[in-house]
Amino acid sequence: MEGLPIQPEQADLVYDASKTGVRAWVWDIAFDKEDRPVIAYTRLPGEKDHRYQYARWDGKQWLDTELCASGGWFPQTPAGKKESEPHYSSGLALDHSDPSIVYLTRPVNDVRELEKWTTADLGRTWTSEAVTSGSSHGNVRPIGVRGHAPDGPKVLWMNISDHYRHYTQYRC
Repeated sequence: MEGLPIQPEQADLVYDASKTGVRAWVWDIAFDKEDRPVIAYTRLPGEKDHRYQYARWDGKQWLDTELCASGGWFPQTPAGKKESEPHYSSGLALDHSDPSIVYLTRPVNDVRELEKWTTADLGRTWTSEAVTSGSSHGNVRPIGVRGHAPDGPKVLWMNISDHYRHYTQYRC
């Protein structure tokens, strides 16, 4: 703690948007059992093309893997209106008790559903399972519950109606 604050140039560069021309947004950071950092973030190649990423320090190097396409921005802007937040993804979060688990939301049959993604090899390969399905309203903004009880919820999220227009104008 006596070394805080750190300056940006003291940190590792995991993703360099200046080289790719593709902006990114950090969503969550956790540490594994060896106290190595894990980062969940979004790359944004286009306003309608957001990509979820998983980067993990293996002790020697950063392993950076694309999880999946996550659709475009949310919420969907009414026809004829200009989107004020085109880089506003629906979200992903790490399970801080086990950051080999990621909770993410993405469009499935035109509704944003919540999924649990798991890796056993530092993010090289993944399995996924639905947490929600057949939803009538979108599911967004997952967050891993820290210190959850073994039988308690591990993830919480927002279920939004068509009345979510902006983070300043919503009904959830």
